[in-house]
Amino acid sequence: MTFRVLSLGIAILGSFIANDSTADVVFSTFGEGSQYGNDGVVVGGPSSTFYDRYAEQFFLDETGSDYLLETVTFAVLGDTPNMNAIVSILEDNGDFPDTSAGIVAQIEVDLPLNEISNQAIVVADFNEPTAFFSDIGLLSKGQSYWLTIEAKGSDEFMWADTTDFSKEGFQGVSQDGGPWQVLFRDASGPFPLAAYSISGVTVIPEPSGALAIFLGVAMFSCRRHRRRCPRQRELKVDKYYSE
Repeated sequence: MTFRVLSLGIAILGSFIANDSTADVVFSTFGEGSQYGNDGVVVGGPSSTFYDRYAEQFFLDETGSDYLLETVTFAVLGDTPNMNAIVSILEDNGDFPDTSAGIVAQIEVDLPLNEISNQAIVVADFNEPTAFFSDIGLLSKGQSYWLTIEAKGSDEFMWADTTDFSKEGFQGVSQDGGPWQVLFRDASGPFPLAAYSISGVTVIPEPSGALAIFLGVAMFSCRRHRRRCPRQRELKVDKYYSE
């Protein structure tokens, strides 16, 4: 009986999720060829000179697909070794990061910076077992989200600007642990958006699909939670989003 139920679930999951091994770029502000600038915003930890958190709003086309989050790629500048960044995806609430709704996903990553290598492209891989998900990391079409980058302790680094000044959007900053302040970065303005990209795996439900969606998400959720939830308490999520 167990085998038959498992086989049915696997068959349904196959009709629900396509290209499970291939991630697509969902959103990107990088310049051509993943270019980024030599300036940016300073991200500082709670005990640094400038305790600043930064966020960038991104969205999924309403005519596109739903995605399961795979990676976040962003550019950093700095020359201090052994630093870390906390990378999070938040819900959107009226063009503001929604801290009350909890997080969609979060992971801590090492920054490969030092005196010799003072710039880098960092890939936060949400397939790592250290990743945390409030559910399964589903990004829904037609919805807006926020990517936030934070430093730890006394760390300070720069989240590099994009070289594509035609990109427009909302950018948020939280200073000294305070509430988010949001500005619109206009293409004609002097300050560009930060350089980053979001990738995910396309989710395609069959037309018949209410049951398929339910079982498919349930199975994928079990797989992700089995691999990633043990680290949830270690990341101390509430510490970073208590306003």
